[in-house]
Amino acid sequence: MCQVLACAQSNIAVDNLVEKLAVNGASKIVRLGHPARLLPTIQHFSLDAILSASDETKLVQDVRKDINKALVSSDMAVCL
Repeated sequence: MCQVLACAQSNIAVDNLVEKLAVNGASKIVRLGHPARLLPTIQHFSLDAILSASDETKLVQDVRKDINKALVSSDMAVCL
């Protein structure tokens, strides 16, 4: 498997690169950058979107809820 790291001088240039890679069949694309600065059409390639959709993230959120429920009775809720 060939791995490539690409960068450009502007956010739109990187977004265009991601779009071209996706159209040409690149299987794993991860777009780094602030989600507010990405084109809506490539949001699903952002690291934030990939992580928030992962099973591990959902597991961590469930564990946090359980911890907070346990700590609420002692008024020590965790704010993470």
